[in-house]
Amino acid sequence: MPDSPLNTGRKKLTVKERLREPHILAEMVKLSLNQSSASQKEFLQVLEGLAGAIRDMLENAGLIHAVEIDHRRMWAEVAGKPISFVDGGMANVTSLGTEPIAVRVGSYTVTPGNAGEDRETFNMEKQLVAELFDTSSSKGIFDDLFEDPSKLRDAARFCLETSAAVQCLERHPKPEFLFLHGALVNPVSAYADQYFPAFSQRGIDILLPPQERNRKGREATFVCVYLYMLEALARSGANVASVVERASASMLVSTTLLRDLNKFPVSPGATDLEAAVRRIRDFRIPDSLLFHAILNEGEYITPVAVDRNVESKRPQYSFDIIGLYPLPKVTYVGVGHFVQPLRVEFFDPPPAGYETCIRLVIHACRLMPNYAFPAGLDIVDKFAKVPNWMSRPINSTMAVQLLKNAIDNGNPRIIEAAKRMLCGTKRDWLFRPDFKG
Repeated sequence: MPDSPLNTGRKKLTVKERLREPHILAEMVKLSLNQSSASQKEFLQVLEGLAGAIRDMLENAGLIHAVEIDHRRMWAEVAGKPISFVDGGMANVTSLGTEPIAVRVGSYTVTPGNAGEDRETFNMEKQLVAELFDTSSSKGIFDDLFEDPSKLRDAARFCLETSAAVQCLERHPKPEFLFLHGALVNPVSAYADQYFPAFSQRGIDILLPPQERNRKGREATFVCVYLYMLEALARSGANVASVVERASASMLVSTTLLRDLNKFPVSPGATDLEAAVRRIRDFRIPDSLLFHAILNEGEYITPVAVDRNVESKRPQYSFDIIGLYPLPKVTYVGVGHFVQPLRVEFFDPPPAGYETCIRLVIHACRLMPNYAFPAGLDIVDKFAKVPNWMSRPINSTMAVQLLKNAIDNGNPRIIEAAKRMLCGTKRDWLFRPDFKG
């Protein structure tokens, strides 16, 4: 059992020491390659100065917290309490002219301290293999096509994963903690204008509980359906959080946090804070790298509300609905000296409190010390993942259905078009010249 650094006296690294570690130097080199030669020379110096100054500001404002790493205490606290993890997997389905989608979302629930056969349970919460749209029947997930099918696929996946999380919380015994993989609230403005198709009746039936399946018109659009499910999660009474391990180029958390600092009595002043924001943006320093330089193992910042659906990007058609979306409370958590911090998101302070949930994330990560990712999410990721051997028969089945529909239609031109979609190249055997020619 790992000892607590608070008890062992493990040295906490300074910003300068963290920035000299090989793994973080490699990240900085990759980032600085996209900048001018002059900026590359300044990058390390600027990052070190910014990280040191921001850490001092956060500490003075009481916004950096340290938790004790003690496995015996942690698992004793949650003994007998079901903890669920939810994640989805998409099949590698080749587009055959129409737009197929194959997704499944699984849950893994574990009850620490339970030694019986029901200690761990797996469930496939939602499964979907369908066309995104089908204008000739009611088989599609959306009621019409769209110029960018990838956006339809994203919208369907967001809703399916959130719907699976809501369904998981309806199980008995109800999980006390629920962890999702990925952003808790995704940006929706790109899927919310008047031309973005609504869900079909089939899509509504898959995503929503029976009492919500009579939605029509605007109420059946993605932006309204997704909002309903997010609100259902937020009011569930469970400790709901999401975990993101992949680094992105986003600077939203750090810039929001700096601007919020102006409200504190210890604020250095709006001028200094805006100067720090400009430096972050000028040098394109992402949140993941900045907080990697700031946070030690076992530390996290007070969660800050961020708006991923800013007013300036909201289409007028859905402006009022998007204004109702919850603002996720986002923190970064140091889970190890040699890995980037995790981003953890909440709707509001959970019933058990931020610290308990974050301690649970940290201890779950320490079960996989070389990977630094919650063990439960890693397990459900492998459970829900759609392997290639499963994607191939899905592709074959959809190809057969496409050709069958074309043959049933009886139109030679449609059959010829289907053949071309299935083969993909004029050199396939179906297009070889006749020996008499």
